[in-house]
Amino acid sequence: MFYTYQKLIALRKTQPVLIWGDYQDLLPDSPSVWCYRRQWQGQALLVVANLSDQCQEWHPPHIKGQWQALLHNYGEVASQPAAMTLRPFEAIWWLQR
Repeated sequence: MFYTYQKLIALRKTQPVLIWGDYQDLLPDSPSVWCYRRQWQGQALLVVANLSDQCQEWHPPHIKGQWQALLHNYGEVASQPAAMTLRPFEAIWWLQR
C-alpha cells in the first residue's frame, strides 16, 4: 500500500489532471465501487476502486479513445477499461492518451 501511495504522489507531479481536473462521480449510488472521471485541458483520467473485501463486477461507462493504465495495486491489469471483476480493494487509474 505504501508503494501505491508513493507512485500516486509521483504521478501527481507529472499529471496535472490528478490535481486540477473537473471531478465527475460515475457511480454515485454504489456503496462498494468508486468510479470517477477527471478532465483537465484535454486530458482525462478514469479511476475505479473496489472499496470492499469482496469481488465486485464493474462495467465501464461509455468511453472513447485510447487509454493507458497508469497505476494499479494488483500484478496485472487491462490496458483499456473494460468490463471486469474487481478483486477485493483493487484500484486502477487509466489516463486517456
